[in-house]
Amino acid sequence: MDVAGKWNISVNTPIGRQEAVLLLVADGADLTGTCTAGGTTLPLQDGRFENDVIGFKVRLVKPMPMDCTYALAVTGDNLVGDVKLGAFGKAKVTGARA
Repeated sequence: MDVAGKWNISVNTPIGRQEAVLLLVADGADLTGTCTAGGTTLPLQDGRFENDVIGFKVRLVKPMPMDCTYALAVTGDNLVGDVKLGAFGKAKVTGARA
């Protein structure tokens, strides 16, 4: 399965629903790209794609420094999973290929 391309995601955070756009580049199991939300674009770190699961980290700097670690299952043109929000627990994530 090819996960490269643009994906629109929605994250149900403790402060409400947040929308973001992932631009993914796959090279075998290695995954790179960016995450854009609220006018800020950040690079993906430690990206992997194995067994139909995307995993990566985004290091936020605003509103406070925090590592967000994503684990998203890919089914066709849809994503579903969660993100660990630093010390603030997990949030559900859904998405679709743009």
